[in-house]
Amino acid sequence: MTARWGIVVGGLVAAAAIAWFTMHRSGSADDSGKIAPAGSTNLTPDDRVTTGSGSRAGRDGKVDLSPRSRPEHFGSANEQPLPASGTVFEAQTRDADWAPATEKEIKRRFAVAVREGKLDSAECRQDQCLLAMSGNEEEMSKAIADLETEGGLRNYADHIILDGPVQENGKMTVRVYAVFDRRAPKTN
Repeated sequence: MTARWGIVVGGLVAAAAIAWFTMHRSGSADDSGKIAPAGSTNLTPDDRVTTGSGSRAGRDGKVDLSPRSRPEHFGSANEQPLPASGTVFEAQTRDADWAPATEKEIKRRFAVAVREGKLDSAECRQDQCLLAMSGNEEEMSKAIADLETEGGLRNYADHIILDGPVQENGKMTVRVYAVFDRRAPKTN
């Protein structure tokens, strides 16, 4: 019986609150039953909020995203464009101490963890390795997914960069750049 009593009292309190808000709401009679938040009635176009980018936002929640002027480039005059894909790798020389062991480990990981696709070549330089893989579209999809697992290159390479696939005679070739962080660890 006590549990029911709490439900009845809670329902009465909620009904009283709704009745109070209905009778004490602000606004005009033409609001057609809408309850407006305090301070938002009778807005004029001058009352709309202007954002930092020059867009104007009304209280209706809509934002005018049309640009008022063309954006300007704020970069420095000495700013260099990003290098084209593969040019960083091509500019590096081969590290004879690091590259062979890394290529061997990549080939091992590909043989063990990658379900499909074929590793055509793996060539390492200073801090990057270029992997050339081939197969059909489904095989390449699985191979790329497997490269991103613990058995693949996750937690071995710092990150990988995929170069767009090339499709020839039903065979897809994908170039993958495995980038390694070879900086000396920081000592505190």
